[in-house]
Amino acid sequence: MDVAIEKNNEAVKFFLNENFKEAELKYKAALMDDENNTTVLNNLGLLYHQQKNFDEAEKYFEKAITLNSKDVYHVNLANTYVFRKKNKLAHKHYQAALDQNPSNENAKVGLAKLYVVYKDFSSADDLWRNLIQSTHRFIYMVNYAQSLVAQKKFEQTLEFLYSINIKEDSSAKWHLIGVCEFSLKNYGLAETAFKKGLALEPDQVNIRQHLATNFLAKGDTESAIKQFDQVIVMQPENYAALTNKGVILLGNGQLKESLKIFKKALKIKPNFEKAIAYKNRVTSMLEKNDGE
Repeated sequence: MDVAIEKNNEAVKFFLNENFKEAELKYKAALMDDENNTTVLNNLGLLYHQQKNFDEAEKYFEKAITLNSKDVYHVNLANTYVFRKKNKLAHKHYQAALDQNPSNENAKVGLAKLYVVYKDFSSADDLWRNLIQSTHRFIYMVNYAQSLVAQKKFEQTLEFLYSINIKEDSSAKWHLIGVCEFSLKNYGLAETAFKKGLALEPDQVNIRQHLATNFLAKGDTESAIKQFDQVIVMQPENYAALTNKGVILLGNGQLKESLKIFKKALKIKPNFEKAIAYKNRVTSMLEKNDGE
């Protein structure tokens, strides 16, 4: 038993240093000394999960649970099921973890995210509120706000976000505020929120894309293009930003320029339907102009 634990501890060090091959060898050596050591079985499952070898991860988590049904093992197995889209089994094991340990934070988070997938927002929101109350962690406030946005409860989301009292400002908070204000067609307030988010984290591509879309809604195509250009500089393979820029150029009557942009987007993602539709539209318009 002591030898197995020693080998397990050595494997953990390899794992933390991302030396996964040596970690695997040490874990398996530990199992040769004690094949029913649930700590080693669980750790080996985590190793395979990290490497996205979910078949092997499941096998070791399941064996660990058979020998010792610990809430942590149930959560780890559930997480693996989520990656394999086995949501019913994931739900079963998150719930099993909570039945054993009602305060298991990771089980609550996993279950809440599953409820969002199911679009059971009522159950998800109950869990997010529970997590907020018990931990006061900002990430769960963001999760709750995202759930409200998914339900199009924009005014309720704004009321909640503006009530949050945290020591440091957050780009995530201002991003969600901007999304809500935009959805309510309060474009001036949305612009202010997006800019506050970018002032905190200038490299947040999602915020910058939303700001560009907000400029479009205000009719400020020049500012919108500037934002999309910055996104493209940060992410040259962002086919959606390229396509959106092409649409603006098309609206400005710059047919040949927009066609180049759509072709560039389609080189990155050949089956992107929006770019295909606009490319075909521009091609038809140019052919018609040439025929006149």
